[in-house]
Amino acid sequence: MPGDQGRTFISYAREDSEFGLRLAKDLRAAGLDLWLDQLDIHPGERWDQSVEKALRSSASLLVVLSPTAVGSNNVMDEIAFALEEDKRVIPVLHRACEIPFRLRRVQRIDCTAEYQGGLRLLLRSLGVEERPTGPERQRQESAEASPTPPSALPRTPLEPLLPTLGTSAAAAATPVAGAATAPAAARAETAEAEAQRKAEKAEGQRATAEEQRLAQLEREKEHRKAQAKAKRKAKEEDRRRAKAAEARKAKEEAKRRTEGERQRQAKAELFCSQCGADITGLSFCSKCGAAAAGAQPAAQPLPQGEAASSDKRMGALAYVTVIPAIIFLIVNPYKNNPFIRFHSFQSIFFCVAAIALMVLGEILRMVGLSIGMLLGLVVDMGFFVLWIVLLIKAFQGQQFKLPVIGDLAQKQV
Repeated sequence: MPGDQGRTFISYAREDSEFGLRLAKDLRAAGLDLWLDQLDIHPGERWDQSVEKALRSSASLLVVLSPTAVGSNNVMDEIAFALEEDKRVIPVLHRACEIPFRLRRVQRIDCTAEYQGGLRLLLRSLGVEERPTGPERQRQESAEASPTPPSALPRTPLEPLLPTLGTSAAAAATPVAGAATAPAAARAETAEAEAQRKAEKAEGQRATAEEQRLAQLEREKEHRKAQAKAKRKAKEEDRRRAKAAEARKAKEEAKRRTEGERQRQAKAELFCSQCGADITGLSFCSKCGAAAAGAQPAAQPLPQGEAASSDKRMGALAYVTVIPAIIFLIVNPYKNNPFIRFHSFQSIFFCVAAIALMVLGEILRMVGLSIGMLLGLVVDMGFFVLWIVLLIKAFQGQQFKLPVIGDLAQKQV
């Protein structure tokens, strides 16, 4: 009962039920106040509440050790509770196993080799007087129930012995009646224990089914998480591939533009590096005979005002007599510069035209025509002014073209 002092709680694994029941019956027969679920949980009671209540009200814990018990969470929980509540813990080794760490320093009873010897040690450790058990107890009860042989009775008068004989007969009848009711009580206890075992088994199956259901729900949850993660990864991979495809497309487009520009440059007009003649589509220059391998792409003429400063100076210098102009048309890199070539040719043609008009004026003056002198004066003044203008325009980087002469110079370029 709750609160009883000296009660012993027996903890065991379900696989050791037979040994635990036998040990409990022998201890109870010896007069020990104990609690065992197979014997003390009645139909209709909740076994978990009954176990907890009995464990709290017990003064000591007797634990049956075996490989199964060591692996049982319930047995380990009961041991931990007893130690934490400073209850006495008595290990009984039923089958060889690894002793739990918290019980290694506790003296234990070994019943693996001999049950009766271990039982006697257990009774002595519990302070209970040993009583005969099993067959030995039955033989003693039978001996007590049997009448005394006549030969063993003392020879005394019969009358004084009559009350004694009546008392002896009554005493002998009492053990016989108890022996007759013992099997029925044992069967009832066994049936009750079997019903309890079935109830516990059903409860365990329900608990296992609930655990399996929760585990299945957890697995489904993890599976959904994995699927969502896989979808996100697939989307990221698709975006990465799309970006890579766009980058390749842009790279290919840039490559095509570069190739088109290169082809356009290859198809541009080519001019001879020696004389500047157009040699597009020719293997050699038709004027000077230079090989087309030395041909260079025609340089585009610069718009007015965009010539380089060095080109401006060289273009103006081409008008300082005809000698610099001739040199520029022969020496690299000036001969390949369209701006300098234009002013060099225009300077040469301008000088030739001036000399031609000066000669014409002298001829007319020699024949006695007064117009010859006037023509010479006009030619001198006009050519001087034009020379100054051409010099300034060239220095300003402009391709100022004279009528007729400028067109001829442009064609040569």
